[in-house]
Amino acid sequence: MGGFLLLRVNAGLNDALSLLWRHTELAKREGRTIIFVLEAYTACNLDDVIDFSNYPVPVLCGTSHYDKITYATIHPACFGYDFKKKPNSATSDGTVAIDGVPSNFDITESYPPSTLLVFAGCGNFGFSLEVFKHIKLRPHLVDRIRSLRSSFPADYLSIHLRATDHPEQDSDVQLQKIDSFLASNPGKTAYLACDNMPLMKSLSEKYSQIIKSPTFIDVPLNGAPLHYEMGHRDPLCIENALLDILVCAASSDFLPSVGGYTRLIEQLYKSKDLLHSLI
Repeated sequence: MGGFLLLRVNAGLNDALSLLWRHTELAKREGRTIIFVLEAYTACNLDDVIDFSNYPVPVLCGTSHYDKITYATIHPACFGYDFKKKPNSATSDGTVAIDGVPSNFDITESYPPSTLLVFAGCGNFGFSLEVFKHIKLRPHLVDRIRSLRSSFPADYLSIHLRATDHPEQDSDVQLQKIDSFLASNPGKTAYLACDNMPLMKSLSEKYSQIIKSPTFIDVPLNGAPLHYEMGHRDPLCIENALLDILVCAASSDFLPSVGGYTRLIEQLYKSKDLLHSLI
């Protein structure tokens, strides 16, 4: 038993972590080390913010660990002998592929330890909460979260709005929910995490009780999801995302929207013991 499992994930943080958990059982069963590469966050080092030392299998983060990989063959065969080969097509069901062959593998099968298993593509395989049960946050991030929370009243509220890759989902209906949420909590401080900068500015101007996330950066969207764009530019992108997620989850009441981050916040919000163990 042994060998390596390479996850090259081009997806947001929540989707990437859900993919990690999906492949953990196979890696544990076969004694494999996971090489975890976040291709949407090339400016970031996941090891800087997450400690995987208690994870069920060894997890090495980033391309700097490529030189540790040893193998005789690669599965799936569409990679040939080059595990860095990029997907260049899609199958009829939307699977990312190399020349029409899906760049993933069956996690229910067994493989020889000399075979390098490679997944290259998007994540989004459900929820990532299970990962958080087996990790620790680096002390400097915990300190940032505690410091920020200490500046708020104990009963602060939180709001998460997803915007950049699905702007239509921050419609009038969504804004009406915010109106109702804040009206039912008059005067309470509300922490707003949002990647739509014009919307964040307008809401914070409309409601004096709203506190903008300190991760707020007023930059043009350029038609791309901000968490992808900043993932290639800002070394703190993942750290700031985790700060928003955990500060929202620790609030006394949370208003969700849509997407993986909101679902993760909701799950952490409902898992108080886990949340307290993290921060």
